[in-house]
Amino acid sequence: MSKVENNEINNQSSIPQHPTISPSHQGQSGHPGSKSYRNNEQLSADHEEEKFEELVEEENQYGPEDEKIDYSDIFLRESKDFQEIMSRMNAVHINDNKVQNTYVPNVDIIEKNLDKKVQNRFVFDVLPSFEMYRSIQYSTPRLSHDDADLRDTPPDYFNYEGGSELSPTGTDTPLTSISSAPVSSAVGGHSHLLSSITRPSSSNPLLTTQEFERNMVDKSHTLRNINTPNIDISIHVTKDVPHANEEVELESILKEYTSGDIVHGYVIVENLTNYELQFDLFHLTLEGTTCIVDYENKKQSIKRFLSMIDMSASWSHGGISPSSNIAFEVLSTDHEGCILGFRNDRILSPRTKYKKFFTFKFPYKLLDTTCRHQQEVHTLLPPSLGVDTVKNFGKYSSIDVNPLLSYGHLGYRGSPIKTHDFSGDNLSISYGINAKVIGTYPKDPTRLCVLKHQEYALRFIPFGFGVPLFSSEEEIKSLYSNMEHSLEMAQHALRLNQEGNSKEVEAFEMELKNRQLSTLDYRPETTKKHSSNDYSSFPIRNEKFGKEDYYKVETVLNYIKDKEDKKSNFLNKLTKKSKSETSGNNGLGSGLLKISSKIPKDGLPYLSPSLLRKTNELNKLSEVGLQNYEGLSSSLSNNEKQKLSTLKIKLKFIPSDNYHGMIPPKIKTIKTSLVAWNITSSLAIPIKLSSNILTSKEDLNEIKSKSFKYFKQFKDLEEKFKLIDMDIDRYFDKFLLTDLESMTDLNIEPFQINPFKQSIINETEWVNNNNETSYEELIKIIELKLDYNEDISETLLPNFQTCLISRVYCIKIDFKFSNGQTEKLHIPVRIRKFDDF
Repeated sequence: MSKVENNEINNQSSIPQHPTISPSHQGQSGHPGSKSYRNNEQLSADHEEEKFEELVEEENQYGPEDEKIDYSDIFLRESKDFQEIMSRMNAVHINDNKVQNTYVPNVDIIEKNLDKKVQNRFVFDVLPSFEMYRSIQYSTPRLSHDDADLRDTPPDYFNYEGGSELSPTGTDTPLTSISSAPVSSAVGGHSHLLSSITRPSSSNPLLTTQEFERNMVDKSHTLRNINTPNIDISIHVTKDVPHANEEVELESILKEYTSGDIVHGYVIVENLTNYELQFDLFHLTLEGTTCIVDYENKKQSIKRFLSMIDMSASWSHGGISPSSNIAFEVLSTDHEGCILGFRNDRILSPRTKYKKFFTFKFPYKLLDTTCRHQQEVHTLLPPSLGVDTVKNFGKYSSIDVNPLLSYGHLGYRGSPIKTHDFSGDNLSISYGINAKVIGTYPKDPTRLCVLKHQEYALRFIPFGFGVPLFSSEEEIKSLYSNMEHSLEMAQHALRLNQEGNSKEVEAFEMELKNRQLSTLDYRPETTKKHSSNDYSSFPIRNEKFGKEDYYKVETVLNYIKDKEDKKSNFLNKLTKKSKSETSGNNGLGSGLLKISSKIPKDGLPYLSPSLLRKTNELNKLSEVGLQNYEGLSSSLSNNEKQKLSTLKIKLKFIPSDNYHGMIPPKIKTIKTSLVAWNITSSLAIPIKLSSNILTSKEDLNEIKSKSFKYFKQFKDLEEKFKLIDMDIDRYFDKFLLTDLESMTDLNIEPFQINPFKQSIINETEWVNNNNETSYEELIKIIELKLDYNEDISETLLPNFQTCLISRVYCIKIDFKFSNGQTEKLHIPVRIRKFDDF
């Protein structure tokens, strides 16, 4: 059984709470009611001219509304297949028990009644009971002064008297100094971590130990790691479900997992000494971590957004059935000489190996508590990014990218993979299976430490789109509006106090308190409405999100007459033309040139090094992996999964009054490139970030300066409130101030590459728009082809947004005109992983 935890908080998982298997093969199910944004199959070469005329006519139309998708059909199919498998099990041959997946003597009989492929599909995805989880999570450490007769007694589920503390909500991002010392001052999101681990007082050492060991799974990363040479841990990830006494094929080092994929394997713990070793706890977890390193200030920001514990693979009183359909006898010896399971007395025998089987399933999304701002895009799993160069004393900092392969690793299974993904050395998003043996500190038996820790890195790329279409403008306005309102209220209260109106101050504070009690958070209703409904299902559809007019991008150029017209200007002077007739060439411009494009709903394909692509081709997947992919893919229509292969650009030229009939602008060159932005902050980013606020340095600087201005105003008011002994916190949401600080701390780093083959499919002549306006208007349509070059060394990860790190892309089109003028257009685009194998 597995327990899903996110942000170090004890909470229930969003994964369905019933036994599930990977979805069976289903045909691709389209949606009859869906309307296509663009159907290339219905467009032929004979109708190219018609196509461009339609583009001009539908300038202000974005397309039909998208239908919503209900992803629950995947879980219904899983349930149906589960019942089918159950019906195939003959109860007579297995002692009238339909489910006996482990620790039974009749192993051979079960294997005869179940096909091996069927067994591999059998995965229990059931959450443990609350008391069962607490019995392991809150286990009392085995210390030297414990009563030997009581220290290994199984838990009493009916008379439990342990304290029940819920972790208060903390900040989202822990800040820890970069050093070889253990992380002891971290304050993690949504849990209260240890500020230090100190020697307990001699008056009540057991009580103190129990206090700081409460919720051990969440806090195990705060314990000191002594990395003892007496114990060895090895983690092995397999292609299929590992079975006792059978050879199993190991997974490739280049394996990429996606949403809903299942990770099978086993872990071996070995006592390398000639004497018995005691331990207190053994945890096996699947974790996802975001890390930002600030080398200048010698700090790092860490957020553990995913933590899943396999309780059957961890130590527990007695035995817990594995999540997979694995049958074996506890403490029996397998073909490799390993003892299956741990002894109940938590002792590792001399020169002995112990094996535990594990199963993890990547969730489709994280718990809502992952993001305190309730941003749905922050609850989607991000892709693996970069390599954590600080973790494990800089163990992975030596990984270099091979220029021929476009990736690099340490040369063994479980090593993280480094690619040219624009992460640099300071950003990383990593996934890994972590095994920890926890015991008493050798020099202080009242303290716990990590005796041995081993990690197996996994590469994860989420399925489908990672973000919907949206604009950040409304959320930014809302953030500043709330800050202005809070400042206004605080200033009003300060004036009332200075005027000596104490009764009015009390009445004002009471009214303010009532307002705060009736308001859950400071976000506007429009934002809440979109957060809960528009894209909470998985996978993400091409939702039209944000402002209704956020469907196209446009740039305007004040176009000056072409240089080749200078001869006519000279002749105009010779013939004494009036100044009014030639004023268009005095720098004021000859007209306005508008360049625009619709924001594409289709996306560019995820691109990885060629060897990674070959390793993860569809025909290389296991049966369970293939069924998971087919279940994900069939939830979207074929039209929904179309690649962005072409891009249409519209040019509109409006001559000035004195230049009617002039020759329209001539395009000399068009260059297409891709721009990627890394957006980071040491504090949780409160809003979704769209590319329209990143393309302009002026707009971005205004956001940061405005946030800093509001924060400074708050600090000035805070000093004034202290002088008159008033509490300013009554007028400000503490999270609002943190959000402003986060916006001030935003760091934007752009990268530009040229991944496309330069190609123009079609280009129309300048034609009159024939509109009803009184002025002349000329239109030109250009269609560009977007095909990747074959020799791209960069890895183009899907778009993603998290609380600390986000990745945004734009297609940048540079225009150069014959008169020497230039203009550029940034078009937001999404990169996604569908069936691009």
